[in-house]
Parts: sequence; C-alpha cells; structure tokens
Amino acid sequence: MSDPADAEVRLAVVGEIDLSTVPVLEAALSPLIAEGATRIALDLSGVTFCDVSGLNRLLATRRTLDGLGSELVLHGPCPSLQLLLDVLDPALELAPPLTH
Repeated sequence: MSDPADAEVRLAVVGEIDLSTVPVLEAALSPLIAEGATRIALDLSGVTFCDVSGLNRLLATRRTLDGLGSELVLHGPCPSLQLLLDVLDPALELAPPLTH
C-alpha cells in the first residue's frame, strides 16, 4: 500500500472565498498539510467570488507547501481570479477544472 502522503489530494471549493469563509478553507487544508500531502489539487471551478483574504490564503498555502517541497495546483479558477493569480504568483500552477 502506498503512503497517502504520496498521492494527490483533491479538494473542491464552492461558493465564496472571503473573510468569513477563509477559516473553513484553512480547516480543510491544515490537516492535509500536517499529514504531509505532497500535492494538493484545489478545484476552484465552483468558486463564485474570492476577495483579498481568500487570495492571500491561496498564496500563503502555496508558499507553505513550496517550503515543504510539496505542490499546490489550482484547477479551474474563474478568469478574473486566474488573472490576479498570474500577476501575483506566476509560478503558481493553474490547470483546467477537475473532472468528477
């Protein structure tokens, strides 16, 4: 059996990522990071809004994982979020939406 930390962990995010929902996102991501996930794939195709606190959380998660030698991949961000991410962190991996 392979180590779960070696597998890609997929997480779908839906609705808004803002000041009131960032703690929920953090609560979902923290155990994955603590368990040593080497690649976290966030499906953002269901995100309808992302404010600066959400953007900061996504970028901070990427920096944390990068420091641990792990990866964060953002799948299917809306065009406006994709543009911001491209400008603020060109090294962040963006990908098409995940198929379910």
